[in-house]
Amino acid sequence: MTKTKKFSVVPAKTKVVILRTKLDDKTESGILLPGMEEKKINEGTIVTVGKECSDFVYKGAYVIFDNFSGNEIVHNDQAYILIEEESIICRID
Repeated sequence: MTKTKKFSVVPAKTKVVILRTKLDDKTESGILLPGMEEKKINEGTIVTVGKECSDFVYKGAYVIFDNFSGNEIVHNDQAYILIEEESIICRID
């Protein structure tokens, strides 16, 4: 049993921290797709939210956000994106 580290990044006001979804670099049959590791898509899972965020966004929600929005941060060797709540286009339930 491994211990999980507490996520200690606390976003300000209406900011949201998202773990971006990674694209697969190979198909189900095992064919490698060159260049896929360089592509970044604009969707992911919310890791934590600021104190002034609405009830629309919450930890664990899967969302799609604007292209080129936010700032990338690295915490515990994992890359996250920090965006404003208003940059979220939709939530997928």
